[in-house]
Amino acid sequence: MQMENKRPTVSVIVPVYRAEEYLNRCVDSILAQTFTDFEVILVDDGSPDHCGEICDDYARRDPRVRVFHKENGGVSSARNMGLNHARGEWIAFVDADDWVGDGYLDVFHDTAILLNTDIIHFGFQIENAHGRVYKQYAFPKTVSIPASALFKKGVFSSCTISYFFRTSCVGCIRFNKNLHYSEDREFIIKVVLGTYSPVLLTTNTAYFYAYHPTSTTKRRRNAENSLDDLVALENVCRHICQNHTQLDNNTLHFICHLFTDSFFTVYSNLLNRERRTIRREALYKMSLIKSTMPFIKHRIIILRSMPTLVTTSNRLYSLCRDIYHSIKG
Repeated sequence: MQMENKRPTVSVIVPVYRAEEYLNRCVDSILAQTFTDFEVILVDDGSPDHCGEICDDYARRDPRVRVFHKENGGVSSARNMGLNHARGEWIAFVDADDWVGDGYLDVFHDTAILLNTDIIHFGFQIENAHGRVYKQYAFPKTVSIPASALFKKGVFSSCTISYFFRTSCVGCIRFNKNLHYSEDREFIIKVVLGTYSPVLLTTNTAYFYAYHPTSTTKRRRNAENSLDDLVALENVCRHICQNHTQLDNNTLHFICHLFTDSFFTVYSNLLNRERRTIRREALYKMSLIKSTMPFIKHRIIILRSMPTLVTTSNRLYSLCRDIYHSIKG
């Protein structure tokens, strides 16, 4: 009875939706870990295929697997349900179409290094549709850094799959169900801003991020979700103010650029008619953010000139394309 009531070290949360082709590989890879003190929380997000049945079968065969079924509400909703039911001291997130090597949880073997940290950050490998790794993100050595030092280019990752979070540090923070993009980034920043403990960077790259056309967790950017970056930035700014979080200017600017640069990248690829609508909404959103965080005033100036810059860029691209095709022909 004591073993059954023992709190596991890690809760691995897996949102499941339309992943029937990959789900067995994902769950089997988690269950094959050399570190065994964990639970797997499978959240069937109203998947219309056989994912729910597959999840239930795992729960019958392995007591470490717990399954929750819900109506479809998106990946954030599924992750939130997992967080609400997690019993582990630490939280990990794995997407149902990804998989992990057997050393994915090895850092938890060494309990001594976990005493002074609330967040563990690690690398991952990206696979193409043929299962071939074509890119890897890795830290050169295992080291502890101040939480504020995480907000630097080359260190910070916007993917929750590359972090382990102490459950007490996450607290009541949840993913924004109204966002289709940037919800990971918003969640991570809020959690990091809530800790004063060092962040542990590890050399582990045992997470395999599978990129393929049918993925439901790797969404493409479009006009519909183009403003999500600014919505998420506004949410983060309000979170900072409401919690009276003290941040240095470098951290504030990094957070601002993280969201706005992402927005401008999407904005520059929209059609002209889409930009006109998005620009009006973006200016209004930026004015709301500016009222909360005045330091981003210069970004509004860039946004006002953006349609001209983008139009000129598109014209140059079209001209170069026409010249190329005329030469090739």
